[in-house]
Amino acid sequence: MSRRRLAAAVAGLAVTVATLASSVSPSAGVAGFGDVDAGRYYTTPVQWLVDTGLTTGVDPTCFAPDGRLTRGEAAVFLHRLAGSPPPAAPLPFVDVTATWQTAAVAWLAGAGITTGVDPTHYAPQRLVTRGELAALLHRFAGSPPASGPPPVVDVVRPWQVTPVAWMFAEGITTGTSPSTFSPDLPVTRGQMATFLYRFAGDPPTAVDPSSPVCDRRTARRVTVTGFAPYARAGELELHAPADRVELVGFHQANHDGAIDQVLVPGEVPVTILADRGRGTGRRTAADIVVDPEAEIRAPVTGTVIRGGGYTLYCRYRDEFVVIRPDGHPDWEVKVLHFDGLQVAPGDRVVAGVTPIGRHAADLPFVSQVDAVSSSPSWPHVHVEVVDTTIPDRPSGRSC
Repeated sequence: MSRRRLAAAVAGLAVTVATLASSVSPSAGVAGFGDVDAGRYYTTPVQWLVDTGLTTGVDPTCFAPDGRLTRGEAAVFLHRLAGSPPPAAPLPFVDVTATWQTAAVAWLAGAGITTGVDPTHYAPQRLVTRGELAALLHRFAGSPPASGPPPVVDVVRPWQVTPVAWMFAEGITTGTSPSTFSPDLPVTRGQMATFLYRFAGDPPTAVDPSSPVCDRRTARRVTVTGFAPYARAGELELHAPADRVELVGFHQANHDGAIDQVLVPGEVPVTILADRGRGTGRRTAADIVVDPEAEIRAPVTGTVIRGGGYTLYCRYRDEFVVIRPDGHPDWEVKVLHFDGLQVAPGDRVVAGVTPIGRHAADLPFVSQVDAVSSSPSWPHVHVEVVDTTIPDRPSGRSC
């Protein structure tokens, strides 16, 4: 769809939304959000999203501009931007199960805007990066050519070069600094709003001065997990350690025997954190961002073999528990970063049922996962599964 055609479609959509809005009570919260401050780069774009019906926020009073966007959510925004057309072909991906995403992702695939992460998977829970959104938006526009390379030093992957160069040429982005675009960083909802607004040609819109009160605790994109499984290590299911989870950040474990965690389709957003240079798999550990007041429960069924306090990074007090899961006598499931240990060696624990800690630990430093979670950051719980028959190389670290 060309930008001119898009602008015409958006103008028509705005008229429809304005008509609907006239019959809605001002208390419904459609005029503004309490967490969208005046004068921010995303203020006018978010107002435009509201005016055109492209968003209703995460609730009537909160937009969560610093919240991260998943690939499923990105598909929904692009589908709405196109006028919510019906899919041209059946959904080709087996991992898109949420009903609010299926039509959007099927349309994206049928229109050639996405081919998924592989022929049968779209990864709707994964956080979408700035480079990925550039590629989706470029294909949405019909893949126009770029007049030259992007004016930044950090866009080098071939599939990113033309889309990012096109975004700069069209004024859709100015980058994250004069020389960078940061293609591997997750997109925030505020950035997404801004990209879409500029793509539509910066249509005029009046920012509503009202400022509803926004409860920033509810503004986060939090998934109520019911302690359901979030991943598998081999055939072992790993249950969410808390009932309220913001996201899962997979990363490299320290132990050479750590086992890759394979995501279980669901609603919890996920991301793979940057390489830590440890030589282990990128999904051998998980930092699970949880509600700071949430009780921490066992991620597997088994027997506690160790637990207690220790000194993290030679400086910080932390607590841990190690569980031997049923059916895997040589495996250990390690859970770190919580306060108030509730179990002892020899105790039996049941996945998603037995409390092992009062709440996640509020660590006094910035963790890697904090860069991709909402602000202010919530604490995280670390979960990894280790095959103890695989020897671990000495790390060389000592206190």
